[in-house]
Amino acid sequence: MEDLELMKQELAKWADSTANLYHDLAQKKPDFDKAFYSQSNLNDLEQRPELLILAINPGSGGSYTDQVTNSLWTGWGLDGKMDGTALLKGNPTWDTRDTWPFWQRLKSILRRGEIESIIQDKSKFVLSNLTLFSSVQAKDLPKLPSECIQKTIELINILQPKKILCLGISDCIEPLKKEGKFTTEMLLPNNLLSFGKYQHIPIYSIKHPASRYNNEEMNLVGKCLKYLFDNPNNTDVRVQIEKIFSGEIEAVKNRKVTESVDKEIRIEVKEKIHERLEKEGFINYEVKNLERYSISDDIMVSVTQTGVGYVGIRHKNFSLKYTEKEYPYQEKFMDFLQKESGFINNTNDVWLGVKHFSQYGYSADQIISNIIEDIKRIKTGFEKIMRE
Repeated sequence: MEDLELMKQELAKWADSTANLYHDLAQKKPDFDKAFYSQSNLNDLEQRPELLILAINPGSGGSYTDQVTNSLWTGWGLDGKMDGTALLKGNPTWDTRDTWPFWQRLKSILRRGEIESIIQDKSKFVLSNLTLFSSVQAKDLPKLPSECIQKTIELINILQPKKILCLGISDCIEPLKKEGKFTTEMLLPNNLLSFGKYQHIPIYSIKHPASRYNNEEMNLVGKCLKYLFDNPNNTDVRVQIEKIFSGEIEAVKNRKVTESVDKEIRIEVKEKIHERLEKEGFINYEVKNLERYSISDDIMVSVTQTGVGYVGIRHKNFSLKYTEKEYPYQEKFMDFLQKESGFINNTNDVWLGVKHFSQYGYSADQIISNIIEDIKRIKTGFEKIMRE
């Protein structure tokens, strides 16, 4: 009981300082004039949570200027500015969460592993966000000051949950890792699931539930989370996962991609991705073909709208099929692409690996963001292979 009271006192202090930080940013910097709030009601906690779920950020949009005069929020307790009392109460639409598409998908994933009950008792879990600033899409957020992410880390330190689940690989776990100074390991293909520890707390990250999932992927992620939740202290986790769920992993790898992204979206990806890739340092190296970009001195990536739309990786000096000529690090590159990023490498032997647009998401912006994160991960992975 004393432990609970102490936690609630610390939460009240955290809420006051967090509300002040976000208020000052929203008032002083026009780019941060965005509504901000948390999600679940932290006053509902009756113990340290079994699970802390961290999404990227609230997705409703709107400005802070409008939020503080909006009847929904003034009825929630705002009086001219956000304060700690209102922030602790979370989202005034929290009770409608079962209608939220990403929450429905998350429940479906957990149901596959028979662990949906963990989010049915509101006193045992918390839903919050990496950042409390709201935007319809994560890409609409300005570059976040480290203080915002540090406030989320402070929340973790106060709550001391038994486990943490991040919704989103590139936009959630990666920034948290940087500020929290911990590492993770990818456990499943297609960037479906990673695992690490923040201090002593197991922390898992899955592909965001708003992203495109197929039945095989939801089945695999749900079952793996069940195993990981039940065995938080196991070592060699990846080896265990690959052994226990070999059948489910093969089902994901072998599933034929039959879904095609609409032509209009494929065209939009082609038109927008050039600027985004060059901003990340991936320069077009073939003047006659604007779809090809340099990953390294030896490796290129092609992002094309052709067919269903795909990303292809191969050697720049490619001249004969991979079955007819041995290229440097060929087998290791192919193995990395398949295991770490879910690429297919049996496509007529002209690519080290291919991945279709439909595996990256539904919208053009989502597909572009996920492609870029994939390419960055591949670049780092290939560089490590070549150093070994």
